[in-house]
Amino acid sequence: MSAPQSKLLLKLPAILSHDTVPECIRALSEQCEQFFVFDASTPSQGAFTVEVDVSGVEHFDSSALALLSDLKRTVLSHQGVLTLTQVPTAMVRLAQVYGVADLLMAPT
Repeated sequence: MSAPQSKLLLKLPAILSHDTVPECIRALSEQCEQFFVFDASTPSQGAFTVEVDVSGVEHFDSSALALLSDLKRTVLSHQGVLTLTQVPTAMVRLAQVYGVADLLMAPT
């Protein structure tokens, strides 16, 4: 029998731009760090996932991709898995243009 998997659910704000992303990265990183400390203090926990709901994002620029990349690095540095849900089609297209579409793909 495998250990239970813990999950942190995050929701992105409506606007992810050059002006808003630095504060958003700080807030999300803080939430993740608190979760990692909690998760690490519970030996019975198994692997963890950070799930990010992208459905509320209405306006974004390439800074949104930088945010997701930073968040992915943070989660991976703690041996976690990052999953994104309800990614807008326009964000997928932008990621394809920048050659980072794999950032938005589900983990395998």
